[in-house]
Amino acid sequence: MPLVRIDAVAADPQRLTAIGDAVHTALVDAFAIPADDRFQVQRGGAGDRVVYDPGFLGVERDDGVAFVQVFLRRGRTDEQKRAFYRALAKHATAAGLEPRNLLVTLTENGLGDWSFGNGEAQYLDHLPA
Repeated sequence: MPLVRIDAVAADPQRLTAIGDAVHTALVDAFAIPADDRFQVQRGGAGDRVVYDPGFLGVERDDGVAFVQVFLRRGRTDEQKRAFYRALAKHATAAGLEPRNLLVTLTENGLGDWSFGNGEAQYLDHLPA
């Protein structure tokens, strides 16, 4: 179960939905997660403040910037991660977000780092080791 957090500069609800859809589709494409495994926190609006360097590492970005954090269980290869970044850029473009404005970070963790409710560690209790 990836958990996704999206922070976009002055994004309206439709734009946030489109970005969220693009991220989810890319996760399904690149990591083969189940289609119903969607957990996202989406933030963006005129009252929010997002700070970024418009030219860091030679990528020219503008106020269309969106930060995407994906928290997921460890175990994906570097090639799978590259495939995810490519898939996300493709789907984000279709959603109207320029890939140059997409900053992504993947944070991996272990089975014991997740609880899906009820004070339980479902991955530890229900998945084979």
